Amino acid sequence: MNRQPKSVFALAASVLCLVACGSNDGTGVDNDTEVASISIDTPAVQLERGNHKVFTATARDSKGKIVVVPFVWRTSDERIATVDLNGRLTAVDEGVVGLTASSLGVTSPVLGIRVVWQGAAKLAPFGWTPPSAASPSAVVGDSIRVQALNRLDGPAAGVSVVFSVAGGGGTLVRP
Repeated sequence: MNRQPKSVFALAASVLCLVACGSNDGTGVDNDTEVASISIDTPAVQLERGNHKVFTATARDSKGKIVVVPFVWRTSDERIATVDLNGRLTAVDEGVVGLTASSLGVTSPVLGIRVVWQGAAKLAPFGWTPPSAASPSAVVGDSIRVQALNRLDGPAAGVSVVFSVAGGGGTLVRP
């Protein structure tokens, strides 16, 4: 049996794979891809705790040409904010955190993100009138009122307050 056709076939298959698959190490990035700088495109923001924002980045070679590479996203403190593989940052707790994107040994400058909490911090009596004595099955007029306050004791917008009867067998009717 002649071995030459097999070696020609193997060589042709290797060349075909290099052309079709690209000359990379399985990362999707060519081995000769050069990254000289990375910048985070999204400007610094202030996020409220529990919210998220997607950040994007751009990598450039030494000539300033944009190169397409995958990024590794990191925050300086995951107790304050976390970030996933797609640059989606989730605000976890109050504080300031640094966000970076890196690829092929190059890291972007740190982008500062402030996480705040302006939501409801407490409920306070509001225009409260103590209920008067009432007989069973009597309707007691609007005696329970509360206001949701933020951490600065100002009104917290968009807060839903739900009451329930904890004892006494009464009922609650929502207008």
